[in-house]
Amino acid sequence: MVDAVSVPDAGARSWWGRVFRWERRRLGDPPKRVFVGCLVTVSLVCAWTSSWPNGSLFWFLAEAFAWFVLGVVWAFLFGAAVLTRSGRARLRAARWRWAAVPVAVVLVLAGLRAGLPLQARFAASEDALRATAVEAARGGEPQLGWRGLYRVTAAEPLAAGRGALLSVPGGSGVFRIDGGFAYAPDGSPAADRGRVSFIHLTGDWYTWYESW
Repeated sequence: MVDAVSVPDAGARSWWGRVFRWERRRLGDPPKRVFVGCLVTVSLVCAWTSSWPNGSLFWFLAEAFAWFVLGVVWAFLFGAAVLTRSGRARLRAARWRWAAVPVAVVLVLAGLRAGLPLQARFAASEDALRATAVEAARGGEPQLGWRGLYRVTAAEPLAAGRGALLSVPGGSGVFRIDGGFAYAPDGSPAADRGRVSFIHLTGDWYTWYESW
C-alpha cells in the first residue's frame, strides 16, 4: 500500500519535487505549510480589497479563482486520504486539523460577506475623513492625501451644501470611473453629477461609485 507521495528521481531538482520533500506529505496528512500559507495569503488579499469603498470586478474574479483552486486542492488531498487504508487512519487521527480548514474558510467568507474589513478600516479613519468632508461641504480647501487609512485624492461638495464626495483609489472597478465615500448628514444624497450610485455604509456615510 502506498504510504506517501513519492517524487521521481527525474524531478528531484524540480520546484514541485522540493515542495513535496519540504512538506514531507503522506496520504492522510492534513494541509500543511504551503496550503496554509496560500490560504492565509488569499484571505489577507480578500480582506484588503474588500476594505475599499467599492469592489473591483478584476479582483473579485481573481479571488474567486484562487478560492476555487484552494478548494480543488483540499478536495484532492482529502479524497486521496479517504481512498487509502493508511490515509484513512491518519485522517481519523488528524480529523480536527482537517476540519480546521473548511471552518476557517467559512469564517473568513462570512466576515467578508458582512463587510467587516470595510467597517473596521473605515471606523479607524472616520474622524479624519469627516474633517475633510465637512471642510469640503463648506466650500473650503480640505486636506487631501492620507486621511486615516484611506488616501483621499479629491473632495467636492454635494449640491446645496448637503455633504461631500470623497474620491478614494480602489473605490472603482472595471466598469466604474471613480468611487469613494460620501458624507451626507441631511439624509441620502442625490446624484448631482454623472451616473453616481450610493450605498449606505453607516450613520451619515455612504459609499459611492460612478459608472460608465
